[in-house]
Amino acid sequence: PRHTTIPGQADLFFIPVFHSSQPDLKRCPTAEQLVDELPHLNNETAARHFWLTPTTGWGTLECSVFNSRLASTSPAEQLLANVIKLAFEDRTSTPIFLEGVTSSGTHRKPGLHPPSAENLHSVPYPSFISGLSDASMEAWMANATAPRERKYLVSAVWGFQGLSSTLKTRMSLMMQCEHSPACSFTNLDPLIGHVRRRGTALGPAVAQAVISAKLQSTFCFEPTGDTPSRRGIVDAITAGCIPVLFSPLQTRLWPWHVERWENVSVLVRDVGQDV
Repeated sequence: PRHTTIPGQADLFFIPVFHSSQPDLKRCPTAEQLVDELPHLNNETAARHFWLTPTTGWGTLECSVFNSRLASTSPAEQLLANVIKLAFEDRTSTPIFLEGVTSSGTHRKPGLHPPSAENLHSVPYPSFISGLSDASMEAWMANATAPRERKYLVSAVWGFQGLSSTLKTRMSLMMQCEHSPACSFTNLDPLIGHVRRRGTALGPAVAQAVISAKLQSTFCFEPTGDTPSRRGIVDAITAGCIPVLFSPLQTRLWPWHVERWENVSVLVRDVGQDV
């Protein structure tokens, strides 16, 4: 009932450009090539076309055509600039630049710039219950929201890689967590390494560890990763665990889905104290 192949009946038009978890930058179309493949795209319908990228929308992660400009001299780019674009992050939820970590210290990561696409909106990551049938979804929600005492006050689940600020925050939280019986810490790095050595699928093993921890916890630490968003925030909410955020930028994510972050999360600005 929500899908039609008759253009006159459509409220929205999906642009199926990306078919994997990362765009193939070697096969990016030009604006002209893409517009030629979209027979129903014109000045009147552009605002009803939407384009979903499976990334955070940062710099070199995207095909350049995704960042088409209204100010361009190309009519095709001008048309694509008016298309609705969806990514895990947008202009308002990202910092000015990224800091990376090398053996010689902190540096700015070259080539990675904040999302800049026009008409861009941030949307949440798929959760581990995405794609379930209605019956399975109801069963999951009944289990996740059932009144019960959770084993831990808080859980922390992550690996150690990424930005210098991220690593400092995660190390501080890990040390605090390991000194409290009310906190459960899971380091994903050994699990990921073990699974890769066995040659088995990585996703199910990591998902099981994440879901198990969040279902047993009242609060879930969700520090930033390489960028402000992380799938763990969505998984925490889905598991009935209150996300604990550590950057104001995280409270600017996904406004279509979360109107007021203070109603569903806790923001901690200083991890130097006893969180």
